[in-house]
Amino acid sequence: MQFQFIYKEELMLQVFISLQHADNIKDRMPVILGDKESMDTWLFGSSSSKFETILKPYEGPDLVWYPVTSAMGKPSFDGPECFMEV
Repeated sequence: MQFQFIYKEELMLQVFISLQHADNIKDRMPVILGDKESMDTWLFGSSSSKFETILKPYEGPDLVWYPVTSAMGKPSFDGPECFMEV
């Protein structure tokens, strides 16, 4: 599990948590809090043991995988081509 914290002057905090994906499609994928209960656990949970139930690869039916261009690995690559299936 990998944590990345980004601090902003407005005192807002973003946390990116990534995990190894179960299908090894990519070496890591972000944790997706796919329902209200998971979001409430993350925001209001009082025990870190509760986090183990939500910090896992998301496998909801609305998550779709498809191949994209190899240019996705370039930080300068940007535009609508980023999410087009090849």
